Amino acid sequence: MSRVAAAPITYSGAETEVKEAQGQPCPQILILNDEDWGYVKTRLDKNSVAQAAQYINAIESAFTRLMLWQSLFGSVTDAKMSLSERVDFALHNAADESNINVIRLIGSHLETASAYMHRFDMPQETLAKFCDQRTAIPGRATSQRHKGHPVQ
Repeated sequence: MSRVAAAPITYSGAETEVKEAQGQPCPQILILNDEDWGYVKTRLDKNSVAQAAQYINAIESAFTRLMLWQSLFGSVTDAKMSLSERVDFALHNAADESNINVIRLIGSHLETASAYMHRFDMPQETLAKFCDQRTAIPGRATSQRHKGHPVQ
């Protein structure tokens, strides 16, 4: 999946009208602040989250994938996405990631999620899936002595 269009926008306030996008077809994934030019926090719309869940690993740019993963984690900390949704998204997509920087970010986010999972009423199937699959993420070593637990 590659970028099909881009428009430089000067934003102002919580909402900015994008005249360049009027009349254009809606993109599969709308990435605001692609290439990280602005110091701004953005969120993905529901359609973009759904498309990212299917196609995040098909996006050519590792930096764009990294920004998408970070945006999704931000959605959890902003209470716009549940922790279990975020963990499911990561478990579904992380194993196919090839860029070490993105893998490290995903691993870091899953470690953070792990610290919170037992504090909340996490569905048992999500918790079990997380515990079973967290060592399957590329770049995470496991010890034969403590099979299933990451080496620190």
